[in-house]
Amino acid sequence: MASGAIRPERGVERLPGLLMVVACTTQFLVVLDVSVVHVALPSIRAALGFDTAGLQWVVTGYMLAFGGALLLGGRLADLFGTRRVLMCGLTVFVGSALVAGLAWQPEVLVLARSVQGVGAAALSPVSLTLLTRELPGERQRTRALAVWGGVAAAAGAAGVFVGGLVTEFLDWRWTMLLNVPVGVALYPLARAAVPRRPANAARRSPDVVGALSVTAALGLCAYGALSTDVVPLAAGAGLLCAALLWEGKGAKDPLLPLTVLRSRPVAGANAAMFLTASATFSMWYFLSLHLQNERNFSPLATGLAFLPQYLAVVVGAQVAPRLIPAYGLRRVLLVGSALQCVGFVWLAGIDAHAAFLSHVLLPGLLITFALGLSSTPLTLAATGGVRPEDAGLASGLVNTARHLGGAMGVAALTAVANRFGSVVAVFRIDAALLAVAAALALALPTTPVRAARVPSATAGDSKTERTNRSEPA
Repeated sequence: MASGAIRPERGVERLPGLLMVVACTTQFLVVLDVSVVHVALPSIRAALGFDTAGLQWVVTGYMLAFGGALLLGGRLADLFGTRRVLMCGLTVFVGSALVAGLAWQPEVLVLARSVQGVGAAALSPVSLTLLTRELPGERQRTRALAVWGGVAAAAGAAGVFVGGLVTEFLDWRWTMLLNVPVGVALYPLARAAVPRRPANAARRSPDVVGALSVTAALGLCAYGALSTDVVPLAAGAGLLCAALLWEGKGAKDPLLPLTVLRSRPVAGANAAMFLTASATFSMWYFLSLHLQNERNFSPLATGLAFLPQYLAVVVGAQVAPRLIPAYGLRRVLLVGSALQCVGFVWLAGIDAHAAFLSHVLLPGLLITFALGLSSTPLTLAATGGVRPEDAGLASGLVNTARHLGGAMGVAALTAVANRFGSVVAVFRIDAALLAVAAALALALPTTPVRAARVPSATAGDSKTERTNRSEPA
């Protein structure tokens, strides 16, 4: 048995250390890369000659490829095994990060970042599947998912801090090159911690058509939002509808079996995750630019300004698993989303002359603490309502909602900021998004859902459901 394998012991709730290190470090790394370049954007623009519209594709290109390929990455984990997909994903991620760090022109950087997003799309669902599939008990999974969700939420804020340090003392290229040694170090850890599972490719095949059509559709929508051009927006919407029709009627083995979304908790949690990510990722993007462009913060000062937010997310993620058993998923998420909404309304009072403490630091702390509070119930609801054989799919789906929400939020709200010439309108829209997320919390159960509660797509699954119902909590 590998050193990271689970050894259940009666009455013991200890989490497997090496497996947790691999799962959480992998997730931290791929989410960190969303925001680690934010502080470096002015330096990147000066070094490579980006124009204003093209610059945000350094962020959006990664996130669109990441989010668009996540469902495929989750399905590949189900088909070919988490260990094999993890190793392949690390190779793509590390190799493209190296190319991005050495980029000599804008097109090379955007392309390398997009390929890196594809590698991240393989890694992220695997990191979550390791916890949902390998941990035996419900309470143990809840604790592990709380840690994983806190790491994922904190990585966004930590990215700005790390990016500020690296840009100030090294160079903007190291915001991407730092992935190389960390990624290489994960290879032996993953080999030791992740157990081998037999491949399941004989039963199903990857739905490449679905993955490519969804990614292309969202790319067109993002481009249309940025350019305020109706033609690519309409083309993207039409292609997205065609992709959903393909998933429902045409695909032999669909990337996203639409029956999964019949679970109200799964559908509601993923919709709320999309809205939450749209607001929070856009906040980090615009707030980092505001501090440097409007308040003349250095990269280091900008990174330090985000350090309290990172700590607040960690605190919120630690509080959530203690509240959920007493108050349930619905109430914890409702409170978390409502607090984020209040924080964005507060943050919308920002301008170049407003006090940093009262108009930037404190509302940012409220938003990120509430983000940590919300992440655990969202992840539990989104992954707890599917059958075990679809664990990779559920992991990919919730991560897809997170990163596509972030990508589309940055793209659409960049157009809003350009239209109004201010981030105030952006933060007001963010507040409205969190108000809707709070309303969606009403679709969640009061307690964590079990996998058996999702209706089977076929009658042949009934035996699996009965087995799942008998599993001890």
